[in-house]
Amino acid sequence: MASSAEHWNSQAGRRQFWQVFQAFEERALGSCGRLRGREIVQVLHALTAARRRPQRLLDRLAADIPDKMPQFDASGLCVCLHAYAQLRRRETQLFAAVTRRILLPSRRDDLEPSHVASLLYSHVRALLSDKGLVAVAQAQLSEDAGRLSVEHVATALQAFATLQVRDEAAGAACARAVAAKAPTASLTALTDALGALARLGAPCKELQRALAKRCEASPEELLGLSAADLSKLLFGLGGAPGTKKACAAAALRLGARLEELDGPRAFVQAVEALARARTATVLGQNVAEDLAKKLAPRVVDFSVKDVAAVASACQRLLVSEPSSLEALARQGLRKGWRFRPRYASTVLNACAAAGFRHPVVEELRASVVRNEEEAAARRASGGGGRRREEGEEGEEDSSMEASSSSSRPPKVGGEGGEAAAVAEDDDPRDEHERELERLLEADDMPIFDTFIPPKRAGAPGPGAGGHRPVRPMPGYSGPGGEAWAASSSSSSSPRRQHAEGASAAAGSRVAEEEEAE
Repeated sequence: MASSAEHWNSQAGRRQFWQVFQAFEERALGSCGRLRGREIVQVLHALTAARRRPQRLLDRLAADIPDKMPQFDASGLCVCLHAYAQLRRRETQLFAAVTRRILLPSRRDDLEPSHVASLLYSHVRALLSDKGLVAVAQAQLSEDAGRLSVEHVATALQAFATLQVRDEAAGAACARAVAAKAPTASLTALTDALGALARLGAPCKELQRALAKRCEASPEELLGLSAADLSKLLFGLGGAPGTKKACAAAALRLGARLEELDGPRAFVQAVEALARARTATVLGQNVAEDLAKKLAPRVVDFSVKDVAAVASACQRLLVSEPSSLEALARQGLRKGWRFRPRYASTVLNACAAAGFRHPVVEELRASVVRNEEEAAARRASGGGGRRREEGEEGEEDSSMEASSSSSRPPKVGGEGGEAAAVAEDDDPRDEHERELERLLEADDMPIFDTFIPPKRAGAPGPGAGGHRPVRPMPGYSGPGGEAWAASSSSSSSPRRQHAEGASAAAGSRVAEEEEAE
């Protein structure tokens, strides 16, 4: 067994595996029309397990599944959507058709809690939302939360938190159901449920106390939690009454697993969790300062909202690590006009609370003053810009507390997520300048020697009322100049030809009269 694993992990083994899998994809593509429902499920499961995303095969299967839905049961359809979600394929029509069929009133008897949880997860993973599915999930959680497993409840709650669905009845029922199972349920599932409830703002004091009691009674269970799970646990406990010891134990364990944090999202959520739990130093170890040291080299990947969220958390934790504060200020300057004055104020306040002084901080403060003066001058002249919507610049918010994100699905219910750490300021630039900035940053600015409007397939040519090429500037001798001359001479209208003929005749008469004189 060990030799077989070593073979497939070697370079030759990986090459052989991809050759075999490529042959499998070709055979599956050739037999798509003959595949039945069970076989389609097996093919999609194999693609998900192998982490392969063949575009042609996935397109063909997405078109075949709606026509063959009678061959699937509810579990098979859920597996299909799960596979497309895991492969990051946002097949809107497929998701809508499958969800409608599973939720048909005539099929409600076959609908199980696992199906609803799977559908919610797949929709969130694919950045989609479905009001009918959310309504069914809300009713199921409100009425039968006690009969559902903690894993299913946690999955549904995390989906609600991402979709910004706030239902007090469902949240309270889930909190009570999970709290009743807290002594025996999986600790990972409990932290997921608690973190989602905290993000939704649902009351969960009973669950907080039950989970804190379990952590105090069996602190060795915290050894099995990852750094991300510990962040969720701290964020969910939030320093509530009676949870101080549990928060300290979780923070101490998080400090021992800082190496697991990877990426802006993990770092932002960890520092926010410590700030929410009001836990910085445990048994002489300053976990917040240690986290700040690890965080400093990663700030370059933070969005403007991430920088503001971390700065606000550092201020609450009284972090004085100079490298992290300098990195936050530098990232703010690096973001330029995207780093609004209110974002900058959070960084300046964090530096002031820590007594940190640096030329970069002074430069950031000067830029804030300069931007405010320019905005005041524009308002005085009556040319104030329009307020941009939150997150319009495409920055992703990794914060646990902020619910709005450019990569999340649209809100389908409730009052919306919590407000972001700071609001956007007026943008003095017009829409054209913003679009130009976006294209330049995306490095996809189209460049043409001459611009010719696109011609639709089957559309008439220039002489028959179709698109005409744009006339080049006078004296232009580049590509397209001769074509313009030919097209303009051959495609002129009868009225224009008559006018040109009359002009030519008049010109010849004038020349003859001048010769006679």
